[in-house]
Amino acid sequence: LCQVSLGPCSLVQGAVARYFTDAQVAGSEAQRCAESHIADACSTLAKRAAAACRHATEAGTAGGGAPLFEPPAPPAGAMYLWLRLAPGTCRSLKIGKDDDAVDDDVAFVSEVLRECAVVMLPGSCFSAPGHVRISTVASEDALSEAFHRIELWCASLRGDAPMDAA
Repeated sequence: LCQVSLGPCSLVQGAVARYFTDAQVAGSEAQRCAESHIADACSTLAKRAAAACRHATEAGTAGGGAPLFEPPAPPAGAMYLWLRLAPGTCRSLKIGKDDDAVDDDVAFVSEVLRECAVVMLPGSCFSAPGHVRISTVASEDALSEAFHRIELWCASLRGDAPMDAA
């Protein structure tokens, strides 16, 4: 009855206080580490997105070719980049049907996958025909390599370089 009316003994009170203090310190440290990790991840993704935008802007232009994509807007927090196929891209690369009013994004990504081993998603999957979506979570080196392969493929279609130069 004494325990009920006066509360737990001092040993239990001390253990409970210590437990909550340790838990608060651990929680605070976990939050600090999480915030640091999130900031680092956001910085890394922003760098990769900027690299992908730069490569996308230059894609297809080597050797005087026309750009494959319209100038992209950097993603605002997403881990992928939306690219709009430049008008006439598929026609100039002889992809899809000649009478398509909008560039055939499905045919384009299929050819890029088959010829370059680079995975993109067609915008048609997201009700955005004429666009492609590329992930920016890969390393900057991997993104650079992907766009380099696409560039070599375009050059080979124009007769500027052999495709096996990759």
